[in-house]
Amino acid sequence: MASVVAGLLGGCAGSEPDVTAGDQAIVELDHVIEASTDVTQPGAPRNWHLFTQVIVEDDLAPEELAQVADATITIAQDEWPEQVPGGMSFYFVGEQRGADIQAAVPLMGTVDGEPVRMSGNEIVFTSEELAAYESPAASGASS
Repeated sequence: MASVVAGLLGGCAGSEPDVTAGDQAIVELDHVIEASTDVTQPGAPRNWHLFTQVIVEDDLAPEELAQVADATITIAQDEWPEQVPGGMSFYFVGEQRGADIQAAVPLMGTVDGEPVRMSGNEIVFTSEELAAYESPAASGASS
């Protein structure tokens, strides 16, 4: 789906982010069934906002979901660091049921010492917040 969006947006001013490699890396994570990143352009050219939906196995414990979410955010930092001036949103859902991301947030990394920001059931970042996200895995915290 992301490649379709990328193909449709290919003629826009500026070059939209190629999200394929990041989506493929996310799908390789344990417990992930599917990942799809859409690129939107709210406002000025090259003001890209990425929205990633991650479908995970049903009934993941908060600790498992936190690990998936943390790894997903880390992949976004590696794959799209310069390409999200409009920010980034992550939505995690189970294959058949919702995923309780709110229960996982306290177990995840932080942005400047604060928990990640939620908007409804989405984790949202400005470009600065995404760059500042500190993964517990990167800091050597055990899982």
